[in-house]
Amino acid sequence: MTSKPQFVGERVRLTSFVSAAGKRNKGAKCTDVYSVTNSHGFVPSTEYFSKEVFSKELEAYRLVERGMLAYNPSRINVGSIALQESADRVVVSPLYVVFSVDTRHLAPGYLLRFLKSKPGLNQIAFRSSGTVRSNLKFDALSLLEMPLPSIDVQEKRLVVLSRLEKQIEARGEFIASLDTLVKSRFIEMFGDPIALNSNKKSRLDSFAKIITGNTPSRKKPEYYGDYIEWIKTDNITSTPVLTKAAESLSEDGASAGRIAPSGSVLMSCIAGSVKSIGKVAIADRPVAFNQQINAIIPADGILTEYLYWMLSLSKDYLCSDINMQLKGILNKTALSRKMFCVPPPSLQQEFATFVRQVDKLRVVAEEQKKKLQTLYDSLAQEYFAI
Repeated sequence: MTSKPQFVGERVRLTSFVSAAGKRNKGAKCTDVYSVTNSHGFVPSTEYFSKEVFSKELEAYRLVERGMLAYNPSRINVGSIALQESADRVVVSPLYVVFSVDTRHLAPGYLLRFLKSKPGLNQIAFRSSGTVRSNLKFDALSLLEMPLPSIDVQEKRLVVLSRLEKQIEARGEFIASLDTLVKSRFIEMFGDPIALNSNKKSRLDSFAKIITGNTPSRKKPEYYGDYIEWIKTDNITSTPVLTKAAESLSEDGASAGRIAPSGSVLMSCIAGSVKSIGKVAIADRPVAFNQQINAIIPADGILTEYLYWMLSLSKDYLCSDINMQLKGILNKTALSRKMFCVPPPSLQQEFATFVRQVDKLRVVAEEQKKKLQTLYDSLAQEYFAI
């Protein structure tokens, strides 16, 4: 009778399978500096940051051999952990935690998927310390528990998960290509929105009404309810349309708040970094919004699709006067005097028709991606729940 391999089928603690690693880069012999990202794993630091931001003193950096994992202890809760498969050896910032895996019992890729799954993230949240910013030390990571199937089963499951990951990524890349297509069409029809001669431009407030949002008094709980969504900057994402708000106002709150009608373009105008200022999204329904946002309501003869893409392609121009030494703000006055081209309605309509056709493809692709992600999450729950 063949005995079952040790640990197989058991609920195990990671302490039996992971070991602290990440020796120092003595003599700075390795010069390949990498960063760990949420979505792309290990990437060269110069590629990720578009410039050299790491220290010249590489001796303090940690070595990561092929097959090891590394994570940012303050960001593992949002998926900042990766398996090093890029090179035989790279170095990462000394702030990272580096560890190896006992591959006789646990496939590193399988462990990675567990740590990024909802069951894994729930345990990470429970084991993390810190009142202001959570932090997961290696000793705490070692206490996480997971169900452990045989290596053969792990490898088969990895094939399934990897295939779904590639399909999800492909959908995402297709959606991104649609944005590129629309941007190219805009430039083809109208040129660079900020490069045209000044005598062909008009102030933004001459063809759009600009309203700054507010926060109805928190001292009046009756202002908050379920009458109308209350948009914040995290609802302005990379997608053209606002995401659903987590909080809403009552009818009384709406009277005390600021309302943007459907067809408005909302812009993030106060943020901690220039990267977030100037981001825009279309309100496809009436919404309230807070004081970090300006609503840009197109006048007659200005189509929402044109206004959105004009502003989206002008982010650098919009942020050009912001002083980040102070709090990053693009206020209503500065925004109002920005100069833009206003093409005739017929050209705007031609562009809007093109955008709407592309948006139909986007809706289908996003729905496909959502279904694939739901399937992936369901399988991860099945594989990793304890």
